[in-house]
Amino acid sequence: MERIEREGVGGFSPASNQPVAKRSRDIVVIGVAPEGINALCKLLELLPESFPAAVLVALQAESCSTSMLMPRIRQHSKRPVAYARDGEAVCTRQVYLSSPDRHLVVRESGVFGLDDGPKRLGSRPAADCLFESAAHVFGPRVIGILLNDVESEGSAGLRAIKAAGGLGIVQHPTAPQATVMPLNTVGGDSPDFCVKLNVMGALLCELVLRVC
Repeated sequence: MERIEREGVGGFSPASNQPVAKRSRDIVVIGVAPEGINALCKLLELLPESFPAAVLVALQAESCSTSMLMPRIRQHSKRPVAYARDGEAVCTRQVYLSSPDRHLVVRESGVFGLDDGPKRLGSRPAADCLFESAAHVFGPRVIGILLNDVESEGSAGLRAIKAAGGLGIVQHPTAPQATVMPLNTVGGDSPDFCVKLNVMGALLCELVLRVC
């Protein structure tokens, strides 16, 4: 497990102002609503213990239900799962969950932030806040995933990831768990991949090894 440093502006290291070497895609951000918990658990189950990227999850759930969900999510993950803490560095081989009623964001310095700002399309935490901030800080190293949600929350964030050179993945809309968000995203945002849940783990394992 190691800390993931922020992407340099314009391809240069913020510390030395030297060109940054090609990096792998080591940040995976996921947007999921309560209806998508089964899909999230299945996806985490498909990722091996050696999966090298950090996984950041914007989980829309009430405080009482989130406390019950944590043991369940941990049971399905082969890697450590914890709530992201304000000011905590983003590290590889970890799964980080958003706290109830707080937006999970990545600060300019490359650490987590917990934000109690306005809801986005009725959601807090919102996938858009996580996706947009991760794209701003880590650029093309980000892979964004939308599993399930309501309305179109998360699609703006996916566009931000793609604009920064990252990749977008949505769950195939014909999958049993799929709801409105993947359908809206497929129709309006042209994700790089639209796949069924049972192959998403293998796809991620392939994508994190590619340089960006």
